[in-house]
Amino acid sequence: MYKAFIEPDLKTAHIKIINKFNPFSGFQTPTYILKSARKVTVDQIKDVFSEEYKESTEQTYDIYLLPPGEDPESCQSYLRMRNKEGKYSLMFEEWVTDNPFVISLRITFEVSFRLLGGLMALGYTIATILKRSNHVFSDDRVCVKIDWLEQLNRQYIQVQGGDRLIVKDIAEKLGLEGAYIPRTYIALPEDLKRKLSIDEDLVSSPRDALCLLSNILLV
Repeated sequence: MYKAFIEPDLKTAHIKIINKFNPFSGFQTPTYILKSARKVTVDQIKDVFSEEYKESTEQTYDIYLLPPGEDPESCQSYLRMRNKEGKYSLMFEEWVTDNPFVISLRITFEVSFRLLGGLMALGYTIATILKRSNHVFSDDRVCVKIDWLEQLNRQYIQVQGGDRLIVKDIAEKLGLEGAYIPRTYIALPEDLKRKLSIDEDLVSSPRDALCLLSNILLV
């Protein structure tokens, strides 16, 4: 049947493949972030949303990779490999600070953990592994996260979205104005950053990194 009816048509067929996925869309649609260490209750957050919002909890492990030859004190282009619910993704991210906003430009790919070995062979080094527990509230306009950073024993709140004015409005309704922290977690003040740093001797190879991450995941 294939020879008689399908193969003859394939000889003159024109195949058009349409792929709507644009891996660079993250660079075209930045995320505006306002961050604060000010205490905000769950009820306060719920009050700034309409009835149609989603609430969830999640735990993430972010491996920050320093590119070869980069100075950790001034690097703005860490690679980030994230473990979330057992799945790994690689993030290419640039941060821009426009006080009080942190503006994130990011593209993300789902990857295998074995990619870490290839990156380390190319000269990337692990700067830190950040363990974070999140309580997330979101709708189609904005996302509000309560972040608990275990290594720092500190809580932060983040308001994120694609519309700068909406993000600012929600943050002000939460009473965050005047207490913003225009820094990423990897660029926190030095006294806090030291608590996140990892001894290079502990992660000198991909195998060491896997063992270290496994120990963290089991905690």
